[in-house]
Amino acid sequence: MKNIFSTRNIKYIYDLKGFNVDRKTDHFIKKDKDWINDRYKIDNKLCDNILENIEKDIHFLKIHNIMDYSLVISVNTIPCNKYFDREYKINKQSNSFTILKQGEYSIGIIDILTSYGEYKKIEDWFNFLCLCSLNKSCKDPEKYSERFIKNIYNNLFQKK
Repeated sequence: MKNIFSTRNIKYIYDLKGFNVDRKTDHFIKKDKDWINDRYKIDNKLCDNILENIEKDIHFLKIHNIMDYSLVISVNTIPCNKYFDREYKINKQSNSFTILKQGEYSIGIIDILTSYGEYKKIEDWFNFLCLCSLNKSCKDPEKYSERFIKNIYNNLFQKK
């Protein structure tokens, strides 16, 4: 499995679950509400490309009965390169992209080892009985992926 973080100076890491309840922190690893407040503007074409790839990955996880994953984004500071000839650059080797004057971002899906087995079904059922099921992490893969994709489409980036 590849390390999605580059070796550059990491300014922030965001761990996005696709729901906002209790998902804010003052720590180095930030959460969903922090991202919504801090999110960055990127080129429409780049945003669409990223969203398309995330959706393909989520579909793969859903059909393999996987849930409780996160989208992790690292924001890295980079020195401004006056020879940078485009507004952004994609590096497929490191799953990262660089935006001129903003920094380098690495994006990946993590925590992909939780399957929706008997234990998770009981947890989901218990959350439902307690009326706390709206935004909890434990959902069946279909509902989890729907909520995750909806949140990513609504909150990942602001298009330019």
